[in-house]
Amino acid sequence: MWLAAGLAMAGALPPKPGERDLCPVCGMLVSRYPHWIAVVAYRDGHAHFFDGAKDLFKYLGNLPRYAPGRSASDIASIWVTEYYGLTRIDARR
Repeated sequence: MWLAAGLAMAGALPPKPGERDLCPVCGMLVSRYPHWIAVVAYRDGHAHFFDGAKDLFKYLGNLPRYAPGRSASDIASIWVTEYYGLTRIDARR
Protein backbone atom coordinates (compact mmCIF):
# COMPACT_ATOMS: atom_id res chain seq x y z
CA MET A 1 0.00 0.00 0.00
CA TRP A 2 2.72 2.49 0.93
CA LEU A 3 4.68 1.59 -2.20
CA ALA A 4 1.67 2.29 -4.42
CA ALA A 5 1.03 5.63 -2.71
CA GLY A 6 4.67 6.62 -3.06
CA LEU A 7 4.77 5.62 -6.72
CA ALA A 8 1.57 7.54 -7.43
CA MET A 9 2.98 10.68 -5.87
CA ALA A 10 6.23 10.24 -7.79
CA GLY A 11 4.28 10.02 -11.03
CA ALA A 12 4.86 6.29 -11.68
CA LEU A 13 1.17 5.43 -11.16
CA PRO A 14 -1.83 7.71 -11.56
CA PRO A 15 -3.81 8.44 -8.39
CA LYS A 16 -7.36 7.12 -8.39
CA PRO A 17 -10.42 9.33 -7.92
CA GLY A 18 -12.78 8.86 -5.03
CA GLU A 19 -16.49 8.19 -5.45
CA ARG A 20 -17.33 11.88 -4.95
CA ASP A 21 -14.57 13.59 -6.95
CA LEU A 22 -15.97 16.11 -9.40
CA CYS A 23 -14.41 17.33 -12.61
CA PRO A 24 -13.19 20.89 -11.89
CA VAL A 25 -14.19 22.01 -15.41
CA CYS A 26 -17.71 20.65 -15.93
CA GLY A 27 -18.67 19.50 -12.42
CA MET A 28 -19.54 15.94 -13.47
CA LEU A 29 -18.98 13.03 -11.12
CA VAL A 30 -15.74 11.45 -12.36
CA SER A 31 -16.46 7.97 -10.97
CA ARG A 32 -19.35 7.58 -13.44
CA TYR A 33 -16.87 7.52 -16.33
CA PRO A 34 -14.07 5.20 -15.17
CA HIS A 35 -12.94 4.34 -18.70
CA TRP A 36 -12.09 7.95 -19.62
CA ILE A 37 -10.54 9.39 -16.47
CA ALA A 38 -7.74 11.91 -16.83
CA VAL A 39 -5.61 13.18 -13.92
CA VAL A 40 -3.41 16.13 -13.03
CA ALA A 41 -1.26 15.24 -10.01
CA TYR A 42 0.54 18.04 -8.19
CA ARG A 43 3.90 17.88 -6.43
CA ASP A 44 2.20 18.47 -3.05
CA GLY A 45 0.15 15.26 -3.45
CA HIS A 46 -3.12 16.94 -4.47
CA ALA A 47 -4.79 15.75 -7.67
CA HIS A 48 -7.60 16.91 -9.92
CA PHE A 49 -9.62 14.30 -11.79
CA PHE A 50 -11.51 14.73 -15.06
CA ASP A 51 -14.27 12.74 -16.73
CA GLY A 52 -12.40 12.94 -20.04
CA ALA A 53 -9.39 14.37 -21.84
CA LYS A 54 -11.31 17.33 -23.29
CA ASP A 55 -11.88 18.84 -19.86
CA LEU A 56 -8.27 18.10 -18.89
CA PHE A 57 -7.08 20.16 -21.88
CA LYS A 58 -9.48 23.00 -21.02
CA TYR A 59 -8.12 22.96 -17.47
CA LEU A 60 -4.48 23.03 -18.57
CA GLY A 61 -5.24 25.84 -21.01
CA ASN A 62 -6.65 28.06 -18.27
CA LEU A 63 -5.07 27.16 -14.91
CA PRO A 64 -5.79 30.59 -13.35
CA ARG A 65 -9.53 29.97 -13.83
CA TYR A 66 -9.71 26.32 -12.77
CA ALA A 67 -6.84 26.13 -10.27
CA PRO A 68 -6.23 29.57 -8.74
CA GLY A 69 -2.84 29.78 -7.05
CA ARG A 70 -1.40 26.85 -9.00
CA SER A 71 0.99 26.95 -11.94
CA ALA A 72 2.19 24.47 -14.53
CA SER A 73 5.46 24.11 -12.61
CA ASP A 74 3.47 22.68 -9.66
CA ILE A 75 2.30 19.71 -11.75
CA ALA A 76 4.11 16.42 -11.09
CA SER A 77 2.30 14.27 -13.67
CA ILE A 78 -0.55 14.28 -16.16
CA TRP A 79 -2.43 11.12 -17.09
CA VAL A 80 -4.97 10.38 -19.81
CA THR A 81 -6.76 7.21 -20.85
CA GLU A 82 -5.46 5.57 -24.01
CA TYR A 83 -8.41 5.10 -26.35
CA TYR A 84 -7.90 1.54 -27.61
CA GLY A 85 -6.49 -0.16 -24.52
CA LEU A 86 -8.36 1.93 -21.92
CA THR A 87 -5.19 2.17 -19.85
CA ARG A 88 -3.81 5.29 -18.17
CA ILE A 89 -0.76 6.68 -19.91
CA ASP A 90 1.60 9.53 -19.10
CA ALA A 91 0.31 12.45 -21.18
CA ARG A 92 3.74 14.06 -21.25
CA ARG A 93 5.33 11.18 -23.17
